[in-house]
Amino acid sequence: MKVRTYKTIMVILIVLIIVALGFVVAPKPTPPPVVVTMPVEMPAQEQVTPIVESSPFLVAGINRGASTQGVVVVPKRVVQDSRCPMNARCAQAGTLIVETDVVVGTKTKTILFDLTKTDPVIFEGHTVRLVAAVPDTVTGETVAPEQYAFSFEVRTQ
Repeated sequence: MKVRTYKTIMVILIVLIIVALGFVVAPKPTPPPVVVTMPVEMPAQEQVTPIVESSPFLVAGINRGASTQGVVVVPKRVVQDSRCPMNARCAQAGTLIVETDVVVGTKTKTILFDLTKTDPVIFEGHTVRLVAAVPDTVTGETVAPEQYAFSFEVRTQ
């Protein structure tokens, strides 16, 4: 009877060792790659169009327009960039204001978009809103105008 119990215990131990080795030796799953997208430098006069023409979102740079839904958006200059640098702690978030030409058909309107304002601007039956800007500011570094990229949301009323 003792031999049978001894054999049973040995079989259980061997099974546990094999299972434990399976966890130790088994290949670990690799995490998915991290994809980082950055704004692409383009010639100053080249027009950018969204990936999906019907998308309400577009990305434009200083003097590099983009269009969607019959609306062309061309940022002209950064009037103010007082956003809190990403490597600092600030009491206030600051803002970014960009002077932008919005064109619908033959009509053009120059608009000052403020990144902190959530209400869209209405022009010729469309709403346009600045929703994001890159790059973030960094203490001690100046952002050159051609480095900026602005994301706008355009919707038909």
